[in-house]
Amino acid sequence: MLFPYNTDAPVYYWPFATVGLIAVNLIAFITLEGDPLNSQLLEFVVLPYGQGFTPVQWITSKFSHAGYMHLLGNMVVLWTFGLVVEGKLGWQRFLACYLGLAVEISVLEQLVMWNYAGSSGGSLGASSVIFSLIAMAAVWAPRNDVSVFYWFGVVGTFDVPIAVIASIYVGLDLFWALLFGGGAATSLLHLSGALLGFPLGILMLKRKVVDCEGWDMFHVWQGDPGGKEEAARKEAEADRRLAEQQAAEQVSFVDRNRAQLLELLAAGHVDAALKLYGKLLIADHDLRLTRDELRAIIRGLHKQERWSASAPFMAELADRFPAGSEPVRLKLAQICVVALNRPGRALDLLGVLDPAKLTSEQTQLSRQIARKAESMQAVGTVELDDGGW
Repeated sequence: MLFPYNTDAPVYYWPFATVGLIAVNLIAFITLEGDPLNSQLLEFVVLPYGQGFTPVQWITSKFSHAGYMHLLGNMVVLWTFGLVVEGKLGWQRFLACYLGLAVEISVLEQLVMWNYAGSSGGSLGASSVIFSLIAMAAVWAPRNDVSVFYWFGVVGTFDVPIAVIASIYVGLDLFWALLFGGGAATSLLHLSGALLGFPLGILMLKRKVVDCEGWDMFHVWQGDPGGKEEAARKEAEADRRLAEQQAAEQVSFVDRNRAQLLELLAAGHVDAALKLYGKLLIADHDLRLTRDELRAIIRGLHKQERWSASAPFMAELADRFPAGSEPVRLKLAQICVVALNRPGRALDLLGVLDPAKLTSEQTQLSRQIARKAESMQAVGTVELDDGGW
């Protein structure tokens, strides 16, 4: 004799409905004096076959049991798997599922047995609905354990995964149904309950009615118990979307303020323009000013005779836009000897100039700068060249 009595599956809701259903079954059993087949309420509690639909019995038959062992076995299993299913659904949704499955199974029974068993056949008991709960638990928590009490001359307990015990229950009933066919009516009823509960469990899982935290049947089959890989993918996707959003916000900020940069330069507010440029660089480290923006900054700094400050902008303008850059390089070389004490850098700049592209005045200025740079080197001007400006 085997009785599952507990589970280690996470229980998020206290099983109020499960306890209530057990209590109702016990009250019904006591009311029927333990034997509904000898009760005056027989026609009220048993689901009849071959008599069409009897809606009242769709419910009452699932709360009636033929003997105390029938009741005990069903209630113990209801408690165990009610913990799993109600523990994820809460009492309201669980109760709706339980009663809904009771009605569906009863309707299915009466449809199948419409012209088969005549007016003398019928069924009672909660086991078919409980098999629906077993199937749902197998979908939602296949690797969680069920504690089972056994009594075969010796008494003891052991733990077994829900998927295993569900397979044993269904497998035994399937064996008896295949062996005896219509003669195994109880097994067929159990299987009908499992066949209704299994897809319902999948549907509720896929619709996210329940949260199995990645320990459901599908994650286990895919080799990702706990949903760690899926969680990592979701986290990576969230990070990607956040990065895209931040990048879009940065681009928007830069686009909105670049026009203001030119306006500040045109108004002669060079310091404000440089502060804004610094903020734009923080928002977008890869920001590259246009040719016009670079020229505007250089003009503004030269008006204030801030030669040293203009040097990096001039160097960037010459490097990124080499066509027609001779005047810029020449002016930067002049700044190197006049304001920066960088004679070596000045000679480097002069060395890349194309004489054919210089005017006579520019050629004369180039020679003057070269002589000045060579003179500075001759007197030992110390030049610390770190490659920057």
